Amino acid sequence: MDDTRTFLDLSRRLSTRPDRPDFLAAAGRELTALFGADAVLWTEIDFGAGRVEASRDGLVDPLLAVGLARHGRAHPSILSYLAEPSDLRPRRVSDLVPDRVWRSTAVYDEVFRAVGGRFQLSLVVDLVAPVRGNGWTLLRDTGEFSDRELELARRLLPVLTTLELMYRRLPRRPVGGDGALTRREVEVLRLVSTGLKADVVGRLLGIAPSTVRKHLEHAYEKLQAHDRVSALNRARAYGLVPG
Repeated sequence: MDDTRTFLDLSRRLSTRPDRPDFLAAAGRELTALFGADAVLWTEIDFGAGRVEASRDGLVDPLLAVGLARHGRAHPSILSYLAEPSDLRPRRVSDLVPDRVWRSTAVYDEVFRAVGGRFQLSLVVDLVAPVRGNGWTLLRDTGEFSDRELELARRLLPVLTTLELMYRRLPRRPVGGDGALTRREVEVLRLVSTGLKADVVGRLLGIAPSTVRKHLEHAYEKLQAHDRVSALNRARAYGLVPG
């Protein structure tokens, strides 16, 4: 089967996202649909600096990041990539170690068991050995990724690598540092995302409706959005509210 049309359509959809966080969230959804994954992880790991960022299905996952910071160096896929940093071909954990060995590791038991990550297919888009890399990991709890899916991932990798490089060069939106949303602004956004009105949100948080609206105004400004819909879409892309 020729996947050229699939790749072209996917590339068109992903190349028009407004910024990198939005691209990463959209790419995760595309990968979930294309491979029938139970979950899709995006990770940015720098063991040298002690920095690990991780998201699962488009939402920031601090517990996953902590687990990878603690046990990631022993992950079979990471060990494999670092052993041959010039070879970034996608790979399955099962190609590297037997299933019983994988499920006996601390990284599986303490990081991936809870998120249904028995079967994994990794697509690394950037690697600076021996300590830094970015990439996708597709997870399934039952049913190994097939040879056909592995080949599909290998053909898709250059598309994802090119798109990641393109979006990495774009200016970042102000969601950190002086422009970061406050915890209360995030709380308000999350409640509003469920469809609650300002007066109900105010009662839940013990603040006046006018204060709720003021928090929303500040959040819109920081997210560079002009209305509730665009602000919530941007907040979802950053992993601030559920999708």
